[in-house]
Amino acid sequence: MISRLLEFSVRARWAVIVITLVLAGIGVYNLVRLPIDAVPDITNRQVQINAVAPAFGPLDVERLVTYPVETAMSGIVGLQSTRSISRNGFSQVTVVFDDRVDVYFARQQVAERLAQARESLPEGVEPQMGPITTGLGEVLMWTVHFADPDAAGARAEAGAPGWQPDGAFLTVEGERLADPIAQGAYLRTVQDWIIRPQMRAVAGVAGIDSIGGYEKQYVVEPDAGALAAYGVSFSELAEALERANLSVGTNFIQQGGRIFLDPRRRAHPHAFGDFRGRDPHARRRADHGARCRQCQRWRRSAHWRCNLRRARGCGRHCLDAHGRQQPHSRRCKRRAPRGNLAHAAAGNHRRGGV
Repeated sequence: MISRLLEFSVRARWAVIVITLVLAGIGVYNLVRLPIDAVPDITNRQVQINAVAPAFGPLDVERLVTYPVETAMSGIVGLQSTRSISRNGFSQVTVVFDDRVDVYFARQQVAERLAQARESLPEGVEPQMGPITTGLGEVLMWTVHFADPDAAGARAEAGAPGWQPDGAFLTVEGERLADPIAQGAYLRTVQDWIIRPQMRAVAGVAGIDSIGGYEKQYVVEPDAGALAAYGVSFSELAEALERANLSVGTNFIQQGGRIFLDPRRRAHPHAFGDFRGRDPHARRRADHGARCRQCQRWRRSAHWRCNLRRARGCGRHCLDAHGRQQPHSRRCKRRAPRGNLAHAAAGNHRRGGV
């Protein structure tokens, strides 16, 4: 055998040289493309499913969230194993696939199974897949802060966006930030709505998490005594607030050969003043065909929250069923509430009609 191989190599020496050069070229090409890493990522093909349920303990999370999700993952093509973690208000299910399964195909299969599993999960629990990364992935951190107000040229003219002479910061939207809480909330808004979308467009970025700052929230703190005086329950108040924050698309109506355009209704609040006119108790007072205009007071709390305060009827006028102002009737005045409908702590207030 060896003698025949040597004889063939001598007779076809040029073919042997060509084969050797081809193999050497393939080796050099692969050597140049070989990635070199001090800590190579040897993680298997896996998809993580995270769910947050703040109202449940570990036992309830395991029984109501983790187990239904794990059961829904059974039978997926290429599934190797599943493991889970159940903690206070948090559930994590890791679905491990074979190495030959494409990660994007695996995530597609998991997404289809999650859509079926949501029907059996508690209300408000929304499981989501984690980013396409592992524990060995690189982490980049950055901070968002204001320019030094004491630096040269940092302070702008009065009324222009930037640091004001009195120490407050005026945004490009015209909002005045006079305290550290408001300034921290504005930085969080810039991070979530300006920087984060642009960073997600960078190639190779799997996910972005925001840490710190204050999230802007609008909170209504109802007064149980005043609600009882109105005969309104907490559930009715919540439903009224939900109905008052709906956006309805535009449409048209055809009648008698004519087309009537129904304008779009946008009711999502964007500022403190957008809550004016939201009367969750109009249905309770609809029997006398009027809705009292009352005073409101607003404030910003330490956590950037807006609390609504309603005082007793201002005694100016009412609105009829068509929205026209009418003088106060005796019956309307008798039904005017006494006390506060929603309690708010002391602070800077703004007045406005409902």
